[in-house]
Amino acid sequence: MSNLWDLDHIQPAGTDVLAGSTISAMFWNAVALRGPAVWMRQKELGIWKSWTWDQTAEAVREIAGGLMALGFARGDCASILSNTNIEWVLADLAVLSCGGVSNGIYPTDAAAQVHYLSEDSATTVLFVENDEQLDKALEVRAGLPLLRRIIVFDMEGLRGLQDPGVISLQALRELGRAWNQQNPDALMRRVQACQPEDVAILVYTSGTTGKPKGAMHTHAALAYTVRG
Repeated sequence: MSNLWDLDHIQPAGTDVLAGSTISAMFWNAVALRGPAVWMRQKELGIWKSWTWDQTAEAVREIAGGLMALGFARGDCASILSNTNIEWVLADLAVLSCGGVSNGIYPTDAAAQVHYLSEDSATTVLFVENDEQLDKALEVRAGLPLLRRIIVFDMEGLRGLQDPGVISLQALRELGRAWNQQNPDALMRRVQACQPEDVAILVYTSGTTGKPKGAMHTHAALAYTVRG
């Protein structure tokens, strides 16, 4: 125990200063720089699965291609109704890479809150974690005229679902893979078109003094925070 707080033997990791003035540009520059290195892990059925930058890039590229195939435009908002998981990260990075705005919704929020946050943010695409979160989305979908598609991360329990407005994340990736083959330069054009002053994410207040308000965070602000 006497050595527990002896940190003299620990050497600081190398710090790569990533080029790019937007989060999307920084991500793709990190992919080019760190490719095969592991950058995140998630436990699946009790076993830790590692994700490299290259694997993440492939998934993000496909999800982004799927979004563009669905008509997701620069400045459009996509909300993510899920617990924190790798799929959340992939969806978030894909939205930002498309030049969109990402908005997180707590998985503990009730359907009424999901409706308010989706409506106020002008959400056009809603990612949901599973059947439980999908139920909330379907309950309020009729009151969200801008919502074009709901995308489900985990389809367990939804195998028989037949709804043209709902697709799985895997189906979105397959759609994106095909779309990217026909439009190989489209994603990087989106990344390059993104400006530091563009809104990247919305973070809603708790709403203790009224309805929650979406605080707009730009790429410039987030990039500044990342670099410290």
